[in-house]
Amino acid sequence: MYDKEVTLILAKLSLYIYSIVTDFDTKFLEDLLESELTINYFTIPKTGANILLIKNNKANIIIFRGSESKKDWLYNALFVKQNKLNGFFVYGESRVHSGFLNQYISVEEIICEFISDNDYPVYCSGHSMGSSMATLCALYLNDINNRNTILYTFASPRVGNYYFKKSIQKSNIEHYRFVNGKDIVTMIPKINFYHISNPINIGRKKWWKLCSINDHKMSNYIKSLNL
Repeated sequence: MYDKEVTLILAKLSLYIYSIVTDFDTKFLEDLLESELTINYFTIPKTGANILLIKNNKANIIIFRGSESKKDWLYNALFVKQNKLNGFFVYGESRVHSGFLNQYISVEEIICEFISDNDYPVYCSGHSMGSSMATLCALYLNDINNRNTILYTFASPRVGNYYFKKSIQKSNIEHYRFVNGKDIVTMIPKINFYHISNPINIGRKKWWKLCSINDHKMSNYIKSLNL
């Protein structure tokens, strides 16, 4: 069962990361988590990946920013191209969305270095494409680095094929996938892509709508979580 307080904190961080331009608000983050923190923020210009890294004396938190720039959407548009996972402990012919994988790989070393000084649990989270990178991160840290990994995703598209889904399910990763209303992004890509778990549905589903772009907004996820 997911933790409601943790869910709301990670949701707020997944929204907050969109507001970071060059620096982060240490006071806001420490007030939110009610502790002193070590914080870093990284942008990778080549891929457009952005990550917020937070740790205290109990846990590590990795927040991946979702789609915002045209470059991000270009990666998102590569729906039909899949790359095989190399170096992962995976089940069968695990393949994932090439754009998501390229963005995650560009921050992998930064993440590993950030958490290398402790063995605390790692919370991976993000919104939209950020949730896809969080999913890849959780699998890598859990299976390669043998870390206790907890995954909370908001508005996640499908990340990989059937075997990737089984790779996640065969791991011991705690995973909670939130879907707000009829969020359109959670319905793509379709061909040869699978969600890794059943959704935790929040918000109201309007019966006359097949899908909704408005339901995809991170701010609306937070509103639905507060209902």
